[in-house]
Amino acid sequence: MFVSIIIPSYNHALYLQERIESILNQSFQNFEVIILDDKSPDDSQKIIEKYENHPKVSHCIINKNNSGSTFFQWNKGLKLAK
Repeated sequence: MFVSIIIPSYNHALYLQERIESILNQSFQNFEVIILDDKSPDDSQKIIEKYENHPKVSHCIINKNNSGSTFFQWNKGLKLAK
């Protein structure tokens, strides 16, 4: 079994690194992580950029414009999922 984990984010810098690390440190390791940021005005982008080259992270996408809806982010993640 292979699992795709989608992490949509907007203004979650305070807990984003802890959230990502929690996923990456699970005992089950047959997964990919897709991180999507909806042009957060906080430090989310800096945190996400730390994971761009992580072997478990297949996509780190920072929107150029805010989509205005979490559902757009989820749909984008589903299209990218393996």
